[in-house]
Amino acid sequence: MSTLRVSHVITKLALGGAQESALVTCEGLDPNRFRQVLFTGIESDDEGTMFAEAEQRGIRVELAPELVHRVRPASDLAAVSRLADRLASAGTQLVHTHSSKAGLVGRLAARRLRLPVVHSVHGWSFNDHQRPALRRGVVASERCAARYTDAIVVEASPDRAKGLDAGIGRAEQYRLIRNGIDLQSLSFDPEAGTRLRAELGIGPAAHLVGTVGRLADQKDPVSMVEMFAHLRASDLDVHFVWVGDGALREVTQAAVDRAGLGDRFHLLGVRRDVSEMLSAFDVFALSSLWEGLPRTVTEAMAVGIPVAATAVDGCAEIITDGEDGLLVTPSRPVELAGAVGRLLREPELATSVASRARVRVQEWDRTGMLEQIAALYDEVAMAHERGTGLGPVSTGAGGRRG
Repeated sequence: MSTLRVSHVITKLALGGAQESALVTCEGLDPNRFRQVLFTGIESDDEGTMFAEAEQRGIRVELAPELVHRVRPASDLAAVSRLADRLASAGTQLVHTHSSKAGLVGRLAARRLRLPVVHSVHGWSFNDHQRPALRRGVVASERCAARYTDAIVVEASPDRAKGLDAGIGRAEQYRLIRNGIDLQSLSFDPEAGTRLRAELGIGPAAHLVGTVGRLADQKDPVSMVEMFAHLRASDLDVHFVWVGDGALREVTQAAVDRAGLGDRFHLLGVRRDVSEMLSAFDVFALSSLWEGLPRTVTEAMAVGIPVAATAVDGCAEIITDGEDGLLVTPSRPVELAGAVGRLLREPELATSVASRARVRVQEWDRTGMLEQIAALYDEVAMAHERGTGLGPVSTGAGGRRG
């Protein structure tokens, strides 16, 4: 079978689920069938980048400084032209874009070259918490870009429904491919809790509740602080750990200080030992306002940690409330505190939901994800060669395998 040259496009190689998904795809697909390169901007954020991880995995990364997160119409148009030149120089035969901004610029660049496109949503960039005018603008850009897309990949069924409800693309363009995780590398470490308690100076009897994620609006960290304040008002001896960093670190720390939780709410910043951190938690909590499919939830479930999360988007798909986790209403800190408290006070419930979660999460194994992506690439490439396409726009003749 001949080789297909695939170019991935992402705005920045920061720590995040979209970036990890792109790296997993570049690393995991058979190099004899797919020759891949990852084009990324040079921006970083408070949590650092994944350039070192990409190098360790042997992934070819090409810098594209024109890819920036902020919307800048004039420079974005120039970015389309510059990126098209890069894609052409790489001999690209299929483009795979990731997330909103790279998805827009990358798909327009691919359109110039009449190349087939797979776009991964990784959670829509529009949500009900945005200003109406901003939301309308984002939806309009997604509708436009969908016209130049052969397949739209979503990680959770609610994102397919949300996209179609917003008039983005057609039903036949959508493919549900789970954001796969390496289940083989995720196992419970029975000593992790002891080590983290020693690191934080916490007694062995104290409960540890934690989360992993960016300190950003999406994750609603202030609600998490409020949740913990309600939890501390009970009779539980409990500490909270937040692994991750972001733009809202100072805001979160101020909320912690106002609530008088400074010795109990621990902001640990970015950690590379996430699997060990998860093993240390008695309960994993998530306060997000919106999500695609949060990788940290599936990882916590794989490790065997009971989860209490907001019932948003992909969370509500992977977790069945009361069976393999507990779900609560977003922006309801008291409700989340109640769910976390139940899991701490009722060890039989915590054990049962964690056990069922470990079975449930097998569906998110990365092997299945890679098999589905490889099959989709083949399907899109062959449809493109035939001049039919999977989406509403036939992109015509393009590069051939070889």
